[in-house]
Amino acid sequence: MFVSTVVVLAGIRLGWALYSGRNLGAESNDILERMRPASISDIFTLFRRKFYFDEFYEATVIRFNAAWSRFCDALDYWLWNGVVLLAGYAVLACRG
Repeated sequence: MFVSTVVVLAGIRLGWALYSGRNLGAESNDILERMRPASISDIFTLFRRKFYFDEFYEATVIRFNAAWSRFCDALDYWLWNGVVLLAGYAVLACRG
């Protein structure tokens, strides 16, 4: 437990030393990215693009959700609306 606490505190201290007093805007380069060797520049591109998770999410979940909602809208308009109209006309026909 002591070793784990020391590692956590050392990580907090290192982060404080690297990032305190610096402009942390979205467009500014990270301090570690500026210090990187040229051989690992692709890893920072991967980090900056958030592991391409947003693109994957949009291509799968969002696209499926949009297609499913179009299907449900068509089902509501053509099937359930027809059933309700048919029931309404049946009641009117029985009335008189």
